[in-house]
Amino acid sequence: MELAKKIFDDLKDKVVMLIGAGEMSELVAQHLISNGVSNIFVSNRTYARAVELAEKFAGRAIKYDRLLEEMSRADIIISSTGAPHIVVHHKDVQAAISARKQRSMFFIDIAVPRDIDPEINKIDNVYLYDIDDLQSVVQANIRERQREAKQAEEITHREVTHFCNCLKKLDVAPTIVALRESLESIRRKELDRVIGKLGELSDKDRQVIEAMTKGIINKVLHKPISSLKHHASSNDIQKYIDTARQLFDLKEQD
Repeated sequence: MELAKKIFDDLKDKVVMLIGAGEMSELVAQHLISNGVSNIFVSNRTYARAVELAEKFAGRAIKYDRLLEEMSRADIIISSTGAPHIVVHHKDVQAAISARKQRSMFFIDIAVPRDIDPEINKIDNVYLYDIDDLQSVVQANIRERQREAKQAEEITHREVTHFCNCLKKLDVAPTIVALRESLESIRRKELDRVIGKLGELSDKDRQVIEAMTKGIINKVLHKPISSLKHHASSNDIQKYIDTARQLFDLKEQD
């Protein structure tokens, strides 16, 4: 299919002829259908087998003695027979391309030994690929898959590292929350004690005192929280967590 797409940009409107109706031809037909091809001819020495395969893919069977006559209608010809000799000769393709008024024909010979005369490659607008050409495509695909696999490994490694770092940050979160709650509790208690001594205060005064004490708490917390977050991905983060909990007398984590 990749080779065919090098010749024809779009396969949907192309006529495909399969010469041979064995397992390889059936496999090719499946890929043709998946790539949008809807017009398939099947020719085989045993006509009943050609009919069977053609019906399976909504195609049309062609009797073997009419193969060369019908070949000019096909844009893509894929041959896979068990014949011990050439099935499609140079003169046959020359006649077909003339009947097509030089419109391109694409042949793939996947038979061993070859079904199609390699000399047809010398005809203008005729393109022939055989098993050796397909092998080079396979190798190119393998190399591309290896490159993609390497990229996939790099992506996986990066995402796993990121995920592990996220898990470590989750370990830090309870300590940060406990730290904020502890200092907020101290702030509230001290604020209530002091306000009780100050007597009546206006709403504006209360807001000023509230903002000032919250600002102090935020400044006190800034360094330890930043340090915990900075070291969250390190292997010794537990030491930082334990130190913070001891310094601020926080309860042990569950």
